[in-house]
Amino acid sequence: MSARILHVLMNLALGLALGFLTIAAAILIGAPLLGEPLLSQWPVLAPQPGSAWLASAQGIGSTLTLGQGVLSVEHSGFGWQWLVRAVDLVISGALLVAGLWLLRRFIGDVGNGMPFSSGSARRLRSVGFILLAFPLWQCVRDTIWHNLLIHQMPQHGLELIFPFQSPAENTFQLQFSVDWGFAVTGLLLLVVAEAFRVGVSLREENEEII
Repeated sequence: MSARILHVLMNLALGLALGFLTIAAAILIGAPLLGEPLLSQWPVLAPQPGSAWLASAQGIGSTLTLGQGVLSVEHSGFGWQWLVRAVDLVISGALLVAGLWLLRRFIGDVGNGMPFSSGSARRLRSVGFILLAFPLWQCVRDTIWHNLLIHQMPQHGLELIFPFQSPAENTFQLQFSVDWGFAVTGLLLLVVAEAFRVGVSLREENEEII
């Protein structure tokens, strides 16, 4: 596949990402204004898989449904849950757009016949760090959500605990919804970026000798 086609595909991916983020932002702002709930979900470990639980969390405007190992939370209005979702959209969206933009610039370097340059190596390294930062942010985001859910959950016979705690009877263990594949890809890109940096250094040394 030529660099020109890759450049077109990256432009398309960047446009789709911006369009998706615009729609997500419109839904995030418009749903509370229209009185529509927003849905958030997390995987859970249940002592009795398949059990169905219904609970209404007073004071946080949420309806919670537990079944099939998934906790679904419908929240309305501009509360803490909405704020966490808004921060998540901003941070995740910024990481996504920045990563795609840097990849687009790198493909542009390749198309211009300058794949081994200090700029291209720096851009690859930045994309690697962005891919590493994404699952780290997901861990922080889920930790915030877990704290909100656990401390604001009323006593309805349903108890939530943090990950890595041992679940007891009628206790459901919240899990992290983290895409660790991004971290693996980020580490690989950092290795490739280091190889590019070494290649650039060797080329510059050879040019100085010549």
